[in-house]
Amino acid sequence: MYTLPVGYFKFHKDAFINYQLNRWYSLGFTRKEDIEKVGKEIKTFEDYVRGF
Repeated sequence: MYTLPVGYFKFHKDAFINYQLNRWYSLGFTRKEDIEKVGKEIKTFEDYVRGF
């Protein structure tokens, strides 16, 4: 059995993008380290779309 992560993290300064990144992480689709890396690289919404 897999335990889903609990909590809300600051992955990005933009609230909308941060919310989306937290969704990917909290549903277990990605590792926290990967989302932290992506969050640092995203500058625009287009960057977010390309990242996924």
